[in-house]
Amino acid sequence: MKIFLVLVNLFLACLAAPGGRIIGGDDATPGEFPHMLSLQWHHIEIRRHNCGASIINELWALTAAHCITETVIEHGGSLSVIAGAWDFREPSEYQQEVPVERFVNHPLYPGGGLVAPHDIGVMRLGEPLIFNDWVKPIVFPQPNTLATGYGTLSGWGNTQPGPPPVFPYILQRANMPILTMAQCHDTLVQFGAEHLLHLDGDVCTGPLTGGLSGCNGDSGSPLGQWDGDDFIQVGVTAWTIFPCSRVGAPTVYARVSYYIDWINENIAE
Repeated sequence: MKIFLVLVNLFLACLAAPGGRIIGGDDATPGEFPHMLSLQWHHIEIRRHNCGASIINELWALTAAHCITETVIEHGGSLSVIAGAWDFREPSEYQQEVPVERFVNHPLYPGGGLVAPHDIGVMRLGEPLIFNDWVKPIVFPQPNTLATGYGTLSGWGNTQPGPPPVFPYILQRANMPILTMAQCHDTLVQFGAEHLLHLDGDVCTGPLTGGLSGCNGDSGSPLGQWDGDDFIQVGVTAWTIFPCSRVGAPTVYARVSYYIDWINENIAE
């Protein structure tokens, strides 16, 4: 049986490095991704970056469903988001932290932190974010559009393809080629994981040559494309084959344009 793993975000030990990369990426510049959030998990004396997320508006954020089921639902504790962050060692004057008040996962996601389609959820924040040069909402695509070319992924996920994991202080970025769903499906066959792909609701990135991918801790982070000053969110990071950045293994995301109506319905107040 072929073995595959979701981009899980719970570790017994989290190591940090002053540099590092999304595997194959590099350091973002300060304020480059003002829509980026760090989803933090708090439990007893534990506090750590758990996942990425993106800002929808002052009171709502978007992330992967398994980021919530793997932490609060399975293990208890609470969540908060940090906006305006770049280097965790040196908080900027624009950095804000607010609690997560409640969340709504897609009803077709099975829960339990599983690798499964519909891995997307929205979070209602306990206090409104204050927008500034470092804290801004992301832009959503038109419904049911398909992105092509390259997408940019940002996150504070693991930068090491093998153990032990190494988590960077500085926000990372990587430009990644967007695959057709046929390419993504066919390459997952070799891992016995093609049944995990939702052909209508997912999007995948390569390259399939290895050396570049999202990894543990990048779940929930936005994949997007720049359109002038607007960053259009293409996907929500969901899973990849373990170990990260394997030859022939794509990074898989929930495709935001497929879920626009569901998102808008659940953040309407």
